[in-house]
Amino acid sequence: MPRKLSRLVQPPRWAKWVYGFLFILFATHLLLILKYVPDIPIMDEWDIWYAWDTKGFWTWLFDRHNEHMVVPTRLHMYISTLLFGAHPTFLVFTSFFFYGALLFSCFQFFRWAVPERAPATMAAFMIFLLSALPIHNHISGFHSQFHFVLLFLMLALPRLFGELLTRMDCVWGVGLLALMLVSFSTGPAQALATLAVFALYWWKKRKDTRSFRRAIGVCLFVGFLTGLWLAGHHRLAYHPLPANPFTTAFNSFFVNLVSFGFGLDTQNTTVGCFTLLFIVIPAFGLLFSSHNDGRSLAILAGIGAIFGAIATIAYGRGNSGPEFAKGSRYGEIALLLIPLVLCAWSRWLNVSHVTYGRLASAFWCVLFIFFLNSWTARGYRIRYRDSLEGIECLKQRPADGGFICQSLYPRSLRGHFDRISRGNAAFLRGLGKDASSANTTSQEHAW
Repeated sequence: MPRKLSRLVQPPRWAKWVYGFLFILFATHLLLILKYVPDIPIMDEWDIWYAWDTKGFWTWLFDRHNEHMVVPTRLHMYISTLLFGAHPTFLVFTSFFFYGALLFSCFQFFRWAVPERAPATMAAFMIFLLSALPIHNHISGFHSQFHFVLLFLMLALPRLFGELLTRMDCVWGVGLLALMLVSFSTGPAQALATLAVFALYWWKKRKDTRSFRRAIGVCLFVGFLTGLWLAGHHRLAYHPLPANPFTTAFNSFFVNLVSFGFGLDTQNTTVGCFTLLFIVIPAFGLLFSSHNDGRSLAILAGIGAIFGAIATIAYGRGNSGPEFAKGSRYGEIALLLIPLVLCAWSRWLNVSHVTYGRLASAFWCVLFIFFLNSWTARGYRIRYRDSLEGIECLKQRPADGGFICQSLYPRSLRGHFDRISRGNAAFLRGLGKDASSANTTSQEHAW
């Protein structure tokens, strides 16, 4: 269907109110970051900052952090430090703009995949993606890794599932999938799921021999890069044993994380199964319908990639218990199922605009009820409290530097503090002033 068709869809009267409310929500998060995120690193950020001086830049850039390769996040940290100094607040602030880019890519994907429906429909559902459900990823700049691995996926799908596969499509597709691989540990599963649907699509279109040969090249190249990533992976001894697929631990974690993406924060495997069914029905409907063109298969590839990411997390964390499936960090990945399932139902249902509007409104109202507990600034306030405790701990550190500040880092900060001090980090230069002027009680109020 031509791209011009999306311009012919008359925007609903409420569209401007939705866009305005989205802007207010986005700006509110930015203001909360400035208010509640003091200029001090937290947790994994201590491991990364100025480590390029001790390891060498290229070794540091591609080094694994736990089981993750986080190249874009490391670049974000390095470039921001080079240009503006080591400011954790600035890192968190700019990281949220990458999340904004992810939201915009979801909006653009809907316009491309479902051009016959008003784009404002997607905008209305993006309100839930600006809730506090993934708050953990908005209070630490290091967690931009979650934004990047999802952003590169959404950008790659339209390139890979067009009517033709041009050379530039191949370059962009391979490049974006390669960046996805080195953004977070879910990248390989997302890449393999995307490639599986991509191969199916171009096998169906193999009469276009030029595009088909290019598709084979994309599969081989990305498959090779995925193999390299897997060859360098090893399980860490201090992590729990993985939960093998088809075990109760894996399945319970998987469906609970799926339901968490729809705002359901209670542990209930049955509810998770019904949520999974709500996603699978339109997916299979698209697969076996006459509308299974490139746009439909791109939606399926996106759903498959998110399922692959959730399966990766369930494999690595499933034995920790289903309660960990309701973790805010992983919630961002499951949240992406909302725009994807909206695309799937919108594409599959062949109903009038009036009927479609009523169904979309009903779905939105149900989600609104599910997300009632997800509108709070508690995560920001906790980050503020922990940071103030950490600042006081740093001020009282012993002369040998062998100290532990639990609210900032679970182990001794001695080596990290020495390394960062040699780098003359900006947040250390202002540490005393920031700590003395902070007032905990004045900041403790609700959003």
